[in-house]
Amino acid sequence: KKNNMQDREQSIDEEIDMYEEEKIVLPPIKVNRWYTITKKKIGILLILLLVAGIIAFVVLGLIAYGLWGSNEGTCRTYEKIVEKEVFRQEGNFILKGVYLLQGDGSAHSSEKVDIKVEDGKIVEIGSSLSGENVITTYTDYIVTPGLVDMHSHLGVYSFWEGINAHNDGNEKTNPTLPQVRAIDAFNPDDLAIPQVRNRGGVTTVQILPGSANVMGGEAAYFKLRGGHPSVERWRIRNAPAGMKWACGENPKRVYKARGETPSSRMGSAWLMRQQLEAAQKLMYQQDQWDCTPENASEDYQKRPSKLALESLVRLLRNETVLNVHCYEVEDLEMILRLSKEFNFKVAAFHHALNAYKIGDEIRDANITVSTFADLFGYKMEAYDASVHSPKILTEAGVPVAMKSDHPVSHAKDLISHAAKSAYYGWDESLALASVMSVPAKAIQLDHRVGYAKKNYDADLVVWDRHPLDLGARPRAVFVEGEQLLDDSSKVRVSNRMTAARSNVQFTCSLDANKQTTQSDYVVTGLNTIYDGDNKIEGTNLAIVVQNGKVTCVGSSCGNPTSLATFAANGGIATPGFVEATSQVGMINIGAESSTNDGYATANQMQVKAIDGIKLRTRTARAAFLGGVTTSITGPSGTYVVAGHGVAFYTAYDVVDDGLIKENSDLRFNVGTHSKHLTDSDHSISGQFAHIRRELQTMNMANHTIVFHLYDAEEINSVIRLKKELDIKNVVITGAADAYLVADRLAEADIGVIVTPTEENRVAQQQFETRFSNDIFYADVLKKAGVRVGFGMGTVYNVRNLRWQAGMIREWSATDSAFKHTEEAIEAITSGIADMFDLPDGVGRIKVGTDANFNLFNGDPLSYEGKLNMIAVRDQIICSPTQF
Repeated sequence: KKNNMQDREQSIDEEIDMYEEEKIVLPPIKVNRWYTITKKKIGILLILLLVAGIIAFVVLGLIAYGLWGSNEGTCRTYEKIVEKEVFRQEGNFILKGVYLLQGDGSAHSSEKVDIKVEDGKIVEIGSSLSGENVITTYTDYIVTPGLVDMHSHLGVYSFWEGINAHNDGNEKTNPTLPQVRAIDAFNPDDLAIPQVRNRGGVTTVQILPGSANVMGGEAAYFKLRGGHPSVERWRIRNAPAGMKWACGENPKRVYKARGETPSSRMGSAWLMRQQLEAAQKLMYQQDQWDCTPENASEDYQKRPSKLALESLVRLLRNETVLNVHCYEVEDLEMILRLSKEFNFKVAAFHHALNAYKIGDEIRDANITVSTFADLFGYKMEAYDASVHSPKILTEAGVPVAMKSDHPVSHAKDLISHAAKSAYYGWDESLALASVMSVPAKAIQLDHRVGYAKKNYDADLVVWDRHPLDLGARPRAVFVEGEQLLDDSSKVRVSNRMTAARSNVQFTCSLDANKQTTQSDYVVTGLNTIYDGDNKIEGTNLAIVVQNGKVTCVGSSCGNPTSLATFAANGGIATPGFVEATSQVGMINIGAESSTNDGYATANQMQVKAIDGIKLRTRTARAAFLGGVTTSITGPSGTYVVAGHGVAFYTAYDVVDDGLIKENSDLRFNVGTHSKHLTDSDHSISGQFAHIRRELQTMNMANHTIVFHLYDAEEINSVIRLKKELDIKNVVITGAADAYLVADRLAEADIGVIVTPTEENRVAQQQFETRFSNDIFYADVLKKAGVRVGFGMGTVYNVRNLRWQAGMIREWSATDSAFKHTEEAIEAITSGIADMFDLPDGVGRIKVGTDANFNLFNGDPLSYEGKLNMIAVRDQIICSPTQF
């Protein structure tokens, strides 16, 4: 009938066309409507059947729910095993009359309090508490909860660092190994552990696998308790499950070198999705098995299981604290997409140096950022790091924790990350919370650590000063009530409840943080001038500069009203700082060879650093903005013969514009780090033979020879070589063991530039030096009569040179010359300039020489003083701001 109908309609259409051509009026056509009516009835019938089907499906579902109930009520469940805290201490005491800073950074009270401890727990905080074992030794001291480091490789990358036997942080055989466990590699004999606890106040750590793999493995949680070193004694029982992932450069660099996946970010994301899909399928299989009534009494061993995926299944069940190593926005957002696709929770983004760019997204996902204060530049994903990131993130509502990434940054300096962030404008209470309550909450241990409250673990740190002041170190450490450090013989520095900050205001008519050319100017209103040789004090001291040269210093400069005037209003002037141990201008992004000078492999005696210097880099700019106005830079690399160094001002874009001395020195490297390339260099003795051959052909009267080394034995060899070849001027950098031969160095008149920030990088033989109270025994060298300077040793820390000098001032022996600020300043200014025989204008504020100085509103060697102005010749910048 359908076909007949179609034929009939076609015939009608043809007739209509024909009649239209002949303009004939047609009578109405009768069409059979049976088909149309039948089609409507069938459509209605189909709709009715669909509705009936939906109703039946719902009814059957309700019947099924009524018969079997919800999964929660009928599916097989499993009780969580709760372990007994078998190693908890039984210390009972009252800590009397202390100032308590709480885990959120606030003062517990404006008054002193007593803290009562029983069986390793805090039982009461109040005033006039009574009981046995009252400790009054620390009355009037500041106390905080023990610090929490939520990103550490303590024990899995043990000291001595560099010993292959201790490299257990990465299982680099497969990019996805969520099943390997940090606890199985933790070395409780790690030499760094006592330092981290006793010098850093860190009592709780989350130990993570490294970042070579996309899925690195399971985390472990430890209390740095007393007693004999033991994994079982120190691990935190009933802690949450934890896991470490990594995205970005590290995994793709490791596996790209092998021609394996991942070699790109796409590959990393795919591997994550692949593993999560497999875990998701296993989870569904387990749920189905658990909810099958016949399995209620079945042997658990028959439940679907795959050991390699169980940790990921826990993640999908929201039973795991996930820590993800990510730096850049594309990586952070990839993880956010992935978490939505597979419905899992990210606890914290680690490092996350670009997280400040997407704070709102991270806040909305309720993720903590665990980061550094000021590390930057060492690879591309760290290039855009900002010292203002913590402040930006918390203003966006993101919780921020500081972490060490030990041994990348020694965990004993965890508090310094918080302190530096506070210096750069972060709220002090947030800075303190970032190493106590915030990380404790992120790793789900905030019910027992991160605060000093009733029923919390008695993990307490007594500080010698406010924890955010430079040089702050513990005087006492208690872990679960057991006292593991008693350094009460040292004098308390202060008990101010806020960090030291100067309120002196600097007046400058120039735009802030904008470098300007100004040849003639005067700085007035200075209270102190450290000129590189002396300390000048007064009430209205001045520095006058004309044509980029200093024409007057002190109190008798008059009032040259014709010159541009900058009012220090009671500030302090120092010479521009000098750095001689880092590769300023040679290295920009360490991991990107195209941004660096590279390494000469032959004819190093002809290599000149001046030919490779580039100053339009972030690393060089950071140094300048930190007041380091002069760099003495050697060629890159660790080859025995390094080449010729160059001295220059950092204020300029092109090295020749700021050139001070083209061939400032000739550099050599000696040690394990230089055992490569040539046959003779494979041994220390061979390295000295190589150096001897090169130097025997030179006139030693006109050269400064620099040796970079650490061992006392190698230093003795340098002393002998100086005498043998009659070398006029020798400088040693690194110099960890120099204090062991201090008298010989003084007698030989060899200058030494110590680099204490390299404490955790030196070789096996120097492990004792790590107990040097952060100063590489600079005070011992000074007392012996050695010419001593300070250096940073790494280009990414050069901007912190003044704080390194401050640490040495704080921790030198009581009778050390370095206790005097002028002596510590000379060690980063004129003292180094003299070692390299540089012109008078370098490292000094001196009439007739280049203007080259810094202005501060307070102590220049602490977090108290802000850098207000930098002047180099005719280049001025007011209120310099680090990026």
